[in-house]
Amino acid sequence: MKTDSRALELYTAGQSDRLITAGIRPIPVSLPWLGSAVLNKGPVRALLCSLLLHGILLLISLVGWRLLPMEQAPPSVISVFTLQQEGEPEAPGAERSKNAPTVTHRKEPIAKGIHDNKEVRPEITSSPASSQPANPEAGRVMASEPPMPATALRGDGSGSTAPSTTPVAGPGEGAPTGEVLARPLYTTNPPPPYPRLARKLGHEGVVQLEALISVAGRVDDLRIAVGSGHESLDAAALEAVRSWRFSAGQRNGQPVAMRVRVPVRFSLRAGS
Repeated sequence: MKTDSRALELYTAGQSDRLITAGIRPIPVSLPWLGSAVLNKGPVRALLCSLLLHGILLLISLVGWRLLPMEQAPPSVISVFTLQQEGEPEAPGAERSKNAPTVTHRKEPIAKGIHDNKEVRPEITSSPASSQPANPEAGRVMASEPPMPATALRGDGSGSTAPSTTPVAGPGEGAPTGEVLARPLYTTNPPPPYPRLARKLGHEGVVQLEALISVAGRVDDLRIAVGSGHESLDAAALEAVRSWRFSAGQRNGQPVAMRVRVPVRFSLRAGS
């Protein structure tokens, strides 16, 4: 458009020179649309805007293509197989494990008949008269007085006991003829409480305790002769009997220290 305008101006100037030279007055030429186009620069501005817009779109497309994530090929899986030759010796540990005996753990059966009301019954056992056997012809007489059982509590699974006597004798000391022995008797003693964990697991059993009863009726020495197989039951029996009180045993009417066997039964079933 500029070239055309310039050419038009040159043409107009040339014509004016010719007319002046010839003495002819120039005729004015009016082109309103051309002047408006040159002054407003509408087509030029439109062309520049179009080029600028296309350039921006091209730049955006290039940048977007670079920012797109590249598709990566999936990793290939390599499988490794180990082939074992026939006749290959096995490890010594494997052979030892095959020949090792099978160890089985035996579980104690849990008592099925666990009731809220549990009753403890006394048990009476007898033991030999002393560590040294007495002469059967000596005529030793054991008093037949019944023991006073400990008060049994209902609802807590308490243990029960009844003592059997063994008089304390020195070395080489025998039982004189006509000797009358009276074993220690219970006073009012509380039964041992049933351990909560043992009751929950259904543990039962009898603990045989060997106690030395003094002349004052106190327990001077206490140990487990035969355990119940459950440590909690044995500990409960020891703790309870250690604080018990007895009426002292007698020999020919005189109070003497005696060693007695105290069985403590733990049972969860009523009537056992």
